[in-house]
Amino acid sequence: MNQHFKTFLLGVAVLFSGLVSAQQLQGRVIDDATEDPIPGAVISIVGTSLSVTSDAQGYFVFTETIAAGNQQVSIKANEYLAKFIPIVITLDNVVDLDPVYLRIDAITQEQAVGIIRLTENDLAEDNNASTNLSGLLQATRDQFLRAAAFDFSATFFRPRGLDSEDGKVLINGIEMNKVFFGRPQFSNWGGLNDLQRNQVFTIGLSPAENTFGGYAGVQSINMRASQQRAGANISYAAANRSYEGRFMGTYNSGLMSNGWAYSISASRR
Repeated sequence: MNQHFKTFLLGVAVLFSGLVSAQQLQGRVIDDATEDPIPGAVISIVGTSLSVTSDAQGYFVFTETIAAGNQQVSIKANEYLAKFIPIVITLDNVVDLDPVYLRIDAITQEQAVGIIRLTENDLAEDNNASTNLSGLLQATRDQFLRAAAFDFSATFFRPRGLDSEDGKVLINGIEMNKVFFGRPQFSNWGGLNDLQRNQVFTIGLSPAENTFGGYAGVQSINMRASQQRAGANISYAAANRSYEGRFMGTYNSGLMSNGWAYSISASRR
């Protein structure tokens, strides 16, 4: 083997050692508030064409080669704030980003404000106003609409002059507005507050996941047991309007190893 060939092999070895890549980059993307997995998030290496997508459980794995050294990972998902994480790729370690928390984009939420509107007919349909829970009125974090719902009472206050039949309320994709007069009757599911935390709001005629909204938008409630945070919750509330005292207990199994999940919730006022 001549000297020139040895020099060539040495140069190739030095160049390859600078470009050698780590075994893997892996991790999981979850919601900062609910700790639910975020499927469909795009994870990419900044400055390269390498990218993967998180699966249904929020997991992702890079199997392609990544240049050793300092890198920056970009994590982006619809309706969430993007996150950039600096990492160091080495030869003999797997970089594990589990968990990566993404926070809901507050600006997107503010643009999709909504509020539940109740009329006197809504409250009087069953001749029992106590069956309507004021807790269901917290449709948005907007301070003005919260005050309109709680302080002024949504019975007499109509944002933009719209009525309750101008919007749609869905539970697990099923429309809950009454066929006869178009208004939702919240007393039908009034004792299940703990299972109604996963809600999505759209304003006006913007398209929702399952339907197109009316003039007052869409409130979509996801009550699937698989989407509830695992654990138990017991609460007691006191009031001087619809009821004097309310006891509520809820247990969520979370997604089990067999792919099933169940939730049990009961309340008494």
